[in-house]
Amino acid sequence: MRGAGVKLNDKCVALVLAAYEKEEKLDKALEFLVGLEKDGVLAGKEASAVLAGWFGRLGVVKEVEVVLSDLHPNKLI
Repeated sequence: MRGAGVKLNDKCVALVLAAYEKEEKLDKALEFLVGLEKDGVLAGKEASAVLAGWFGRLGVVKEVEVVLSDLHPNKLI
């Protein structure tokens, strides 16, 4: 996206995640998010909502909550 001159924002991230969900490519979505994080970009509200919905449909919300609480024990989720 950046190579094409598209300014990265939460809407762009959410759309990319939704496309990965449609294609059932969770591994690619996670790689995308890790790459963004390395560049200092974090998922915003819209992208987080896409992820939350996806995890809910996969039935792994509790597992994700456990992992996140282990990563950030002092933060409320």
